[in-house]
Amino acid sequence: MRQVAPLAPGQASAEEAFARKEFFLVTLLTIALIAIPFAAVAHWLPMIDLPQHLSQAHLAGKVLSGAQPDKMINWLSPDTLTTWFLACLLIFLPPLAAAKVAVLGLLMLSILGIALLARRIGASPAVVPLSAALLFNQPFYWGFLPFLAGFAAFLFLVIAWLGLARTSWRTLVFLALLFLLVYFSHVLWLAVAMLAVLLIVLVSPDRNVKLRVMFFSALPAVGIALFWYPSMRNNWMNAGFDMSPIWNVPMLGRLHPDYAANMISGLETDFNFFLLFTTLLFILVGIGRAAAKGHRIISAPLLALAAILLAAYLVMPDQYNFTVLFAVRWVSYMFIFFLLGCFAPIHAAKWRVGILIFCFMSLGGYALLTASTWNKMEKEELSGLMQAMEKLPRGQNVLGLDFIKESARINPSTPFANNAAYAQVFKDCEVNSSFAEHASSLVTYKTMPSRQYTKGLSFNSELVTRRDVEFFSYVLVNANETTHGKLAVSLGLTPVTHDGRWRLYAVNGRD
Repeated sequence: MRQVAPLAPGQASAEEAFARKEFFLVTLLTIALIAIPFAAVAHWLPMIDLPQHLSQAHLAGKVLSGAQPDKMINWLSPDTLTTWFLACLLIFLPPLAAAKVAVLGLLMLSILGIALLARRIGASPAVVPLSAALLFNQPFYWGFLPFLAGFAAFLFLVIAWLGLARTSWRTLVFLALLFLLVYFSHVLWLAVAMLAVLLIVLVSPDRNVKLRVMFFSALPAVGIALFWYPSMRNNWMNAGFDMSPIWNVPMLGRLHPDYAANMISGLETDFNFFLLFTTLLFILVGIGRAAAKGHRIISAPLLALAAILLAAYLVMPDQYNFTVLFAVRWVSYMFIFFLLGCFAPIHAAKWRVGILIFCFMSLGGYALLTASTWNKMEKEELSGLMQAMEKLPRGQNVLGLDFIKESARINPSTPFANNAAYAQVFKDCEVNSSFAEHASSLVTYKTMPSRQYTKGLSFNSELVTRRDVEFFSYVLVNANETTHGKLAVSLGLTPVTHDGRWRLYAVNGRD
């Protein structure tokens, strides 16, 4: 971090005071700006998997209380920490408020981790607000809360290893707990953490000692992962799912600016290109100044990790097993690591304030744009959903149908397909699609129930038949006015609510 010359006794300097608290103030302002969308939106966060994560948290409480004897808790499954976090919040908060607190909390932890890591390696504080904008990416709008939690846990693990000086039993236990924290946050980040720590250890002067520390501290988390994965893979294969990797976009397509810009931002807006251009500009200018003026690139391990994530983004499949966005989920984090390593050469006194103001203005504009987008989505694309939840009786079987598979405001595909899971959270209903059917979830069925209706209707609602809806008591439908007008006749439904894109229907006249 930049050193400030001491002042004469009795003197005060606003510049010195700011320099001492620079990272604290930058982090605080960054968090205040990213909180704008959460404060602005009234109810629903537009994240695809969020309803299912809330449902898992709701079910966890039910299983622990004995109210769901047909389900069980998988205590050693990875990616479950956020579910426990949500379950604790649901004790004190209504579901939608708990969702806001959880998502904002994970973003705040990520920003704090970025700020502490930047300070640890001596990077510019301006990397914090610019990186914060990159967190509103495709995985965010898909609702990959465990992945966001894994990133935050990963940052704190890296900070601990960069500051590792002495080794003791206490240090070993502390590092082992951090590895376990990453595992229970997200298992893919555990793999990245192992790689990052190895890169840090290899450039350390006492690498032999630290290699032993790495082995023993990572052993519990890796051991649990090795125990968990074969059983999960066996469950997936026995369930008859296609396990083969899928490539939808070739390498050259992933290098196209349109594609890359859409991956680092989930909004349908031209600001995506501004964010991509700004990020690339700072990285390239940092590398250029380092080469021209002999500045050192700050963190070789982080830059090496960024290069590896870039390779992963370019060559890995788009989907593997049940993991979607297998390759593109890394692109925003790759840019963050490049920024951390390349921002320091621009960290000159004459540029510092201007760059910081520019990054804050960019983040502030993006936060306001996000707030406006979320509000418009709630008023238009999520209209009627609250009324449907209010009219839905408790304990019903609910079918969710989404006939509008795209949003005009966010760019992930099928952004509304999991919204029927809100019926499980609000009214203890059974729904046609639940994460409890996935063997890797925290809460799963002890014995998978037989499904006599068409599978995958949440994502393929056009396949629904009159026979399908007869297995349910209510149907929650997202459709335009024309489709709503045809449903009552074609599927034998009675409207319960009549306004908005989301409407509730009773099957065979039941209300």
